[in-house]
Amino acid sequence: MALILSASVAAGPARAATKTLIFSTAPWAPADSLKKMYRPLLDYVEEKTGVHFDIVIFPTYDDFIKEVQGGYVQFAAVNGASFVRLWREGADVRYLTTSLRQYGAKQRDFYTGYIIVRKDSGINSFMELQGKKFAFVDDTSTSGYKMPMQYMDELKLDPKVFFKKFFYMGDHDEVIKAVRNRAVDGGATWEVSYDMNVQKYGNIFKIIYKSPPVPNDAWVVGNKVSKELGEQIAATLLEINNITATKSGRYVLDPELGVTEVGFSKRSPQFYLGGGTPEK
Repeated sequence: MALILSASVAAGPARAATKTLIFSTAPWAPADSLKKMYRPLLDYVEEKTGVHFDIVIFPTYDDFIKEVQGGYVQFAAVNGASFVRLWREGADVRYLTTSLRQYGAKQRDFYTGYIIVRKDSGINSFMELQGKKFAFVDDTSTSGYKMPMQYMDELKLDPKVFFKKFFYMGDHDEVIKAVRNRAVDGGATWEVSYDMNVQKYGNIFKIIYKSPPVPNDAWVVGNKVSKELGEQIAATLLEINNITATKSGRYVLDPELGVTEVGFSKRSPQFYLGGGTPEK
């Protein structure tokens, strides 16, 4: 995964202390939590490039994508489905890197989506959710909507017919909370959020479906960001690991803040568009 840098990039940052860009990510967790998660990372990128980042979190996935498309957001971490949507709709963005996460004993840049129920629900398979209540995240969420919809398409099932009711909860935590509180019988989420909520609520959930591999988040910049600055940001991300710290001593990727990344890898847009392979 090594990246060969040009001499101009490797030589050091071009300081531009007054320059500020807007960073955002999908609202997969509460806004205050996401801001705390990513502040050390953005501070570290500022130390390397001289560019400051303000964090803006939007209330819905659609709002987030619109602001990336419109150019208000110049640096972003977008989930796989959102990247594909941006690419196919001709959004003015450039791919930089892909998130690496720890899954068991291995670091990977792809993940698995889950459909979950409570262990005490008596439900043991997806087909047993027929006539039940179900929770999606948002219709732009990969694991929280696209994945279960693709699975239902393969089974030739229409959610409007199959489920008694279904809901869009807005983020993964709310889906899992709804399952936990029995507001719904099942829900769609992804493995990182699932593991975090098992730690929070206990081992009360059951996974009844696991998706094929799904690429982790793509980190992108808008094309109004210069090529040189984009390369500097990418190079900075690729040098980060789970012990990298800011000058003030804060971990850049701090799991205690809820950060799910342990580093970054270099792929290409084709990794998201179907031309890449999961394993490297």
